[in-house]
Amino acid sequence: MPFNSYLTQDQTHRITDFFASKPDVNYDDDTRTTLLASLPNSYRGRMPNKETNAAQLAADLDKLNMTEGLADRTVPLRVWLINAIRHFSDLTGTSVFSEALEIVEKKIAERRDEQPDAPQVAQTDAHQGADEAIELLEKVWALIRKDDVAWRAVSVYGETINAALHDIDVITDFKSLHEGLHNLKMGWPQEFESVVAGLPDDPDAHTKAENLARFIGTAVSDFDKTLRHGNIDPERLVRSEKDRDGITIKRYWYKELADHCATLESAVSALKDDEVVNDQEKVAAKKATILTVYNMVDNDVGSTLSALNTQLKESVEKMRLGDLINALRKVCQELLRLDQKRTAEKVSSYQAGIDELSALDTHLSDLKDQHNQWQKVDDQLPMLDNIIVLGTKSDEKGKALGQVYDLLKLMIEPVYSIETAEWARNLRFRMFKMKAALDAKDVAAAGQWFQGYREAAKDRFYKLDGEMMKQCEELSKVGEKLRKIDNELENM
Repeated sequence: MPFNSYLTQDQTHRITDFFASKPDVNYDDDTRTTLLASLPNSYRGRMPNKETNAAQLAADLDKLNMTEGLADRTVPLRVWLINAIRHFSDLTGTSVFSEALEIVEKKIAERRDEQPDAPQVAQTDAHQGADEAIELLEKVWALIRKDDVAWRAVSVYGETINAALHDIDVITDFKSLHEGLHNLKMGWPQEFESVVAGLPDDPDAHTKAENLARFIGTAVSDFDKTLRHGNIDPERLVRSEKDRDGITIKRYWYKELADHCATLESAVSALKDDEVVNDQEKVAAKKATILTVYNMVDNDVGSTLSALNTQLKESVEKMRLGDLINALRKVCQELLRLDQKRTAEKVSSYQAGIDELSALDTHLSDLKDQHNQWQKVDDQLPMLDNIIVLGTKSDEKGKALGQVYDLLKLMIEPVYSIETAEWARNLRFRMFKMKAALDAKDVAAAGQWFQGYREAAKDRFYKLDGEMMKQCEELSKVGEKLRKIDNELENM
C-alpha cells in the first residue's frame, strides 16, 4: 500500500493547537533544534525555513509527517514526538504528543508487517552492480544444468551461498536489536523522579508513566520478533556477572527488560486502583517500584548497547563474504567455459557486480576498524567529564580543563591525526581554540570549546555507527537476492 502520511490533518492540528494555547511556549530556533535533535544533518538540511514560528511549526510537521523513513529506517516524526514528550515533560496537555506517538508507532508496525524491507531507499550505483550480478547469476543456472560436469563443479557453491546467507541473517538481526536498543536510549525520558512524585494524583504523570511502559513494551515486542528468527544464539546475549559469593550468574538482558516492562505496567496500573490509592504504604511501594525499574533500565541500556555493538562487529568480522565472492568468480569462469558468446557484455557486467560485492566487503572491514577506534574514544569521554566535574567542585576547573586538554592530545587526537576530512578539521579547530582559551586563563571559554569538541567527537562516532548500519542494510538486500538462488539450488 503506498505511503501517504502517519497523522491526519486533524491530528497535526492538535499539535499546533498545543503551541497556540500556551503563550509561554514558542516553536523558536532553540525549541526546533531540540525537537529535531538526533536526526541526520542531511535530513535537517532539507527542512523548510519559514519566517514565523507558527509557519515553521506547520511546515516542519508537514515534512515530518510525509517522510515514511530514512535509509537507516529512522522515522523522523517518531523522533520529533519523543523529543517533544521529553522537552515539555513539565507542562500539562502533553498527552497530545504521546497520543500521536502511539498512532505513529502503530502505523510503523503495520507497514513493517506489510513491507518487511520498508522503507526502501534509492539504490547506489555500487549496490545496483551487485544486484545485476546476482540477477544474471540466476539465469546462469539453467545453462549450467545442461552440462553434467559443470553442474557437479558448481553445485558445491550451494553450501557456500547458504553459509553466506546465514552470516547475513545474523548481522541483520544484530543490527535490528542494536537499532531497537539505540532508539530506547535516545527516547529515554530524563528526570523521571518528578513524574513519579506526581503519582497517583496527577493525570499527566499517569500518562507519562504509561507511555514509558508502552515505550519499553514496544522495544520488547520488536526484540522478541527478531529473536524468534532463530539466527542469534541466545548465549551471545548473556552478560555474566559474579554475585556477592563470587558465583557467576548469567543475565539475559532481553528477558530482564521484558520482566521490567511487566513490573512497570503492573505498578502503574495499580495506582489507578482505589484500594491501592487509599493506602499510602501501598502507594509508596508502587512508586518505589516504578522508580527502581526506571533506574535499572536507565543504568543497563548503555552497557548493553556497547555489548551489542561488539557482537555486531564480531559478526561482520566472521562473515564469509570473501568465500562467496570467490565462489561467484568461479561461476563466472564456468559461464565463460560453457558459452563463449557471453564473454563480452554479459560476463563483463557480471564481473563488475562481483567487484562491487568485493568493494562492499572491504568497506565493511574498514568501517569496523574505524568503529573500534571511535568506540574507545566514546568510552573515554565520560571520564574526561568527571575530571571537570571534580575540578569544578574543588574550585580548580581551570586546572581540570588543562588536564583534559593533555589527555585529549594523548589519547584521542592520534585517532584522527592523518585525517583531512571536514570533521577532523573541526575537531582540530576546537582543540586549538580550547588551548588558546586556557593560555588566556579564560576558563569559561575553554569549557565551552571542550563541550563543542565533545559533541563533535560524539557526532563522529554516531555517523560511523550509522554508516555501519547502512552497509549492513546493503548486505540484507544482497541476502534477499541470494536466497532466490539458494532456493533454486535446493529444488534442483
